[in-house]
Formats: sequence, C-alpha cells, structure tokens
Amino acid sequence: MPHKLTPENIARESAKIGGFFPTKRNERDPEYQALIGLYRDVLGSANARLVNPVIFNTVMCRTNGWIHWRTGIPAEFKGLPKAEACQHLYRVWWQAVEREMPRLKLVSDLESREHHCRVAYARFLCIRPFRNGNGRTALLLFYMLRRYMELPLQLIEYENAPELLNYVKKYRRDVFLPEMRERQFMTQHAA
Repeated sequence: MPHKLTPENIARESAKIGGFFPTKRNERDPEYQALIGLYRDVLGSANARLVNPVIFNTVMCRTNGWIHWRTGIPAEFKGLPKAEACQHLYRVWWQAVEREMPRLKLVSDLESREHHCRVAYARFLCIRPFRNGNGRTALLLFYMLRRYMELPLQLIEYENAPELLNYVKKYRRDVFLPEMRERQFMTQHAA
C-alpha cells in the first residue's frame, strides 16, 4: 500500500533510494531533519516557485552556505562530464530551467509538462554538479518542478524509483553523452 505524501515519508523514501535506510535514531540527525524541512517548504508553500537547487544542496549537506562543486573525480570513468565543466553546465542548465519552465507551464499540456520535468531532473543527475547530495537534491528538484508545473504529486518510493532512474539512464545514453562528447566535455570512453 502506498505511503501518504508527507515531507517525512518523502525524506524517508529519498534516503532509501540513496542507499540509506533510516532508523528512529538516525532520523533525528540534523542533516535528515534539514531534508524534511526542505520538503515541507516545497510541498507546503502557498505559491509554488522555482528555487535554485544550490540552496537545497547547501542546506542538506550543511555546508554553511558554501557551494561544494564536484572536483577531482576521474569523470571519464564514471560517465560524468569533466569536473572543470560542471559549474558551467550547471549554470546553463539552471538558466534554461528558469527561462523555459514558466513559459511551458502556460502553453503545455500535462504530458508535455511531465516530460519537461523529467528532462530537467535527468539533466541535473547527468551533470552531478555537487560533491555530495546530488541524488537527494535531484529528488527535491523533481518534486519542486512538479509542484511548479501544477502536476499531480505522488510519492516516489524505493520500490518504484527504478522507473524514473531508467528514464535518466536512457536520457544519459541517448541525449546527454552524445552532446557532451560533441562539445568535448568528456572523453570518448565515458560510460
């Protein structure tokens, strides 16, 4: 039976998807509580708006406002763009989200809005811009985009996450990797 859509359930399922199975003891952890607070803000605000995921990431990872960009990872072996391209790719992606989502919200049907939310989510995960917390940030982003685009919200549970993650794999293989290779942001041997 599906769980109710609450900030606590979303945070719990998000943690499970990331390989962390919360217990009563570690649910009191400040980082976990910050995640619940962010979900409360995204789901409970009267006016859905776009919030830069940098803010989500710095709150979740408790970096005191510092942005910890991904650096020094041998990206060519992980199917990620080169670390030095990360900030640029992220900024271009976020500018496109801020520019296009309001327009698409007004002119698109539900199916098209759903597609654009998935593409924005997939592209963020393909860039993996931060040193830590990319998966948690991406799920929060996905809920925020769905709320902003006035799409029905449903709990993404550990058991049904593979469907969304398979979409990301397909997007990475068919769209993102060819584009990054063409722009020489990753090597030809990237996965």
